[in-house]
Amino acid sequence: MLCKKCNAEIPNDSAFCCYCGYKIRRERKKTRTANGSGYAFKRGQTWTVRVTTGWKELESGKKTPVQSYKGGFKTKREALEYVSVLKNPEVKKKELPTFEKLFHEWYKFYTESRKLAKSTIKGYTTAFGHTDSIKSLPIDQITPSTIQGILNEEGMSHRMKELIKSVLKMSFDYAMDEYHLDKSPVRNLYLGENDSEQRPPLTDEELELIKSHFEDELYAKYVYAMAYLGFRPTAFFNLQKTDFHFEDGAYYLIGGIKSEAGKDRIVTIPPKILPIIQERLAVEGTDLLFPRYSYKGGFQVMDESYFSQKVFKPMAKRIKLPEGRVPYSARHTYSNKIKNATGAERDKADLMGHTDYKFTQKKYQTSTIKERQKITDQLE
Repeated sequence: MLCKKCNAEIPNDSAFCCYCGYKIRRERKKTRTANGSGYAFKRGQTWTVRVTTGWKELESGKKTPVQSYKGGFKTKREALEYVSVLKNPEVKKKELPTFEKLFHEWYKFYTESRKLAKSTIKGYTTAFGHTDSIKSLPIDQITPSTIQGILNEEGMSHRMKELIKSVLKMSFDYAMDEYHLDKSPVRNLYLGENDSEQRPPLTDEELELIKSHFEDELYAKYVYAMAYLGFRPTAFFNLQKTDFHFEDGAYYLIGGIKSEAGKDRIVTIPPKILPIIQERLAVEGTDLLFPRYSYKGGFQVMDESYFSQKVFKPMAKRIKLPEGRVPYSARHTYSNKIKNATGAERDKADLMGHTDYKFTQKKYQTSTIKERQKITDQLE
């Protein structure tokens, strides 16, 4: 081909002219429809179709085409099939749903088409509970700034922000396929720094202080139990009575919602908090092991942000816990106790829900509940 600037002969695949340095501009590849009324082109990972729907006469007497665009198609064929809708305004387009309706559509489609752990499903519904500000909005009116406002909620853990973003992304990806939504607003969102690992653990003295308030602080036993089970707050509050088991002389819970290693993992119960668990099992009127008591009566799932802001912080202030303690501190306490206990590292990793040793254990090693019980029996 010839360079448009210096007219020199250059290779066909040149990005720049090798003689004068001129940048070779390449036209976007277009796929015209059969009747020549429009074309489809790829924009990012999806296809967009443009159709000329009429002509508009300018003041100069010239005519300019009136064009309609529609993007978000997964394939070129889907984009071209939509041409008839763009060309005929009288054809009724699919009405866009509110986010609440979209979530339930996606949730039904997603959970029916794959096998998911019940703890994973709980995580999705918990994340959806944080989207009150956008539930009633049509999905094309939801902006990144609106979603960012949800993620900026004070007291929300980094893990919950990740979960909310994940649910939003999957819901809007579904909308792009099902409703041909042009683009997803779940972009360039800031989750903040994950500083959970820097939060100080609860010391043995602080745990004793919490224990001394079992009678006058409604949720003191919850915090105490968290320090001896190691579940992340959201997973802890989604534990159900059916997650409690007794086998081969060992008491244990099955729960967790984060990583593959953390999902539905077996956590043996230290003798120190077994009475608390047994007491919770005897509470009637709820299937949850650690529910929130409603002021209207009855029980409901404890929201992590509510627990942090409305329960833990006021309680910490009343009983005079040192500053900087948060619900996640209990997990760090558990981590330290597990680290100092005697036992196989693979069992410690599984108790924490970490991926360490997971592959090795599945392929080459076996771990019994009794071995984990030996570790958690040491927790004081």
